[in-house]
Amino acid sequence: MISVISGTNRVGSNSSKIAKHYFKVLNEMEAEVKYFSLEDLNGVTIEAEMYSADKQDPKVAKLQEEAFFPADKLIVIVPEYNGGVSGIFKWLIDAISIREKDKNFKGKKVCLVGVASGRAGNLRGLDYLSSCLQYLGMTVFSHKLPLSQIGKVIKEDGTIDDFSAQVIKQQITDFIAF
Repeated sequence: MISVISGTNRVGSNSSKIAKHYFKVLNEMEAEVKYFSLEDLNGVTIEAEMYSADKQDPKVAKLQEEAFFPADKLIVIVPEYNGGVSGIFKWLIDAISIREKDKNFKGKKVCLVGVASGRAGNLRGLDYLSSCLQYLGMTVFSHKLPLSQIGKVIKEDGTIDDFSAQVIKQQITDFIAF
């Protein structure tokens, strides 16, 4: 199974729109796929107990059990926040590393997609996230996709421009074969 994860808890984000496009394309390709958004973590509190496996927040445990445990592969769409990734995504990695870390990450393959309004498409964030995920034992797919000037990629009607849609479909095809 492939888990597609929108890596921000911002409601209605561009990352969410891109992640839903990935989910749609994978469904059209008849891949076994599930969509997850970190919007589902809104309301989770940060406290010292989160670093205890038996006191994990139920929303975090549910996301871990449905998105990470059963997945062979993950596609993670992360927005650029201050030259990196969203704090909520890094926080999630830390939070689920406490309970069955290897079952979450080790030996799994991950495809990374950066979303940014600027010109670099979150390349710095993708490099940083690659290092973190490789440290946890994941294999990072080499074709990372930085989606720059996202306001031009996502058209007014919510669809993706033709060129970007073509590049995304090729990335997905290559990742499935990976």
